[in-house]
Amino acid sequence: MIRAFRDADQELVRRWHSESGFKYPLPDFKSPLCAVIGASEHRGRTVTAGLIKVIGESYLWVDPNASSEELARPVRDLQEALELDARAVLGLDHIICCLPPNVDKDFASQIERLGWQKSKWKRFAKNI
Repeated sequence: MIRAFRDADQELVRRWHSESGFKYPLPDFKSPLCAVIGASEHRGRTVTAGLIKVIGESYLWVDPNASSEELARPVRDLQEALELDARAVLGLDHIICCLPPNVDKDFASQIERLGWQKSKWKRFAKNI
């Protein structure tokens, strides 16, 4: 049976998380970024809980005829402005960026200089 997430489920999830040994912080269940949240029961016992947290996906388009020198500052300034708006306007606390396989390695190293970190987690995507 699928049901709404209850306050009591928070402690259960915290215990499951602790017992799992995972070292990542749990999201704030009360955050408006946790937009969809629920739990399931089997024979009267809660056995799963899950949520969908709103995360911003970042896109960047550049003039293919512009040099790296021409792009360096504008890319940095645009990223900073968009990040400020994402936090102030939408309340986001996390953004992601997906690089297509054909992006050259030079840009991948440049993006790290802009503060992006390659995720250690295996990421999967799903169109719904």
